[in-house]
Amino acid sequence: MNQKGFVKDIIIVILALVVAGGVYIGYSKGLINFGSKKESSVTNETTDWKTYTNEKYGFEFKYPNNWAVSESQKPSLPYLVSISLGPKDMTEGGGFFAVMVRDQTEDQFLSSLSQGDYYIISKTDVAIGNKKAVLCIYGRNDSSDQWKSIVMQKEEYLFEFSSGATPYYGDIFNKMLPTFKFTN
Repeated sequence: MNQKGFVKDIIIVILALVVAGGVYIGYSKGLINFGSKKESSVTNETTDWKTYTNEKYGFEFKYPNNWAVSESQKPSLPYLVSISLGPKDMTEGGGFFAVMVRDQTEDQFLSSLSQGDYYIISKTDVAIGNKKAVLCIYGRNDSSDQWKSIVMQKEEYLFEFSSGATPYYGDIFNKMLPTFKFTN
């Protein structure tokens, strides 16, 4: 093999390694998505679930067939509507999950967690569909419980998805989130 052919082969190998490294880094940081099998399996698992629709605030999401939904149209401010969800026999007085529409900004919500009995453990930027959201894990000073909320601003409303302090249904919560969408 001559010198030019050898140098050309080395350049091709180096370029391939740079591209592969860039793709790996982009994928691991969530900047590149190949339409993973996980998303596909979640979609398949939720296909037969019930759909909750809120026409007033323009959103919908899916939830398991054996779960109940309880909606409060007159919760205390800053909540405009609060939807509790959980297994049918366990939603009396609240559910394992809540979807709330707040008359607040994201900053006001996060600030409220830093006051009084609550404290923020972590805050991470995430996406629901193609919408920017924030995952917030927070605790309470008098408890070892932790709550998980994802908040997303749309116009003047803040949408909050909360899994409460019960970790038992985390897998279902993670399957419900991708089914959320705005309808208007």
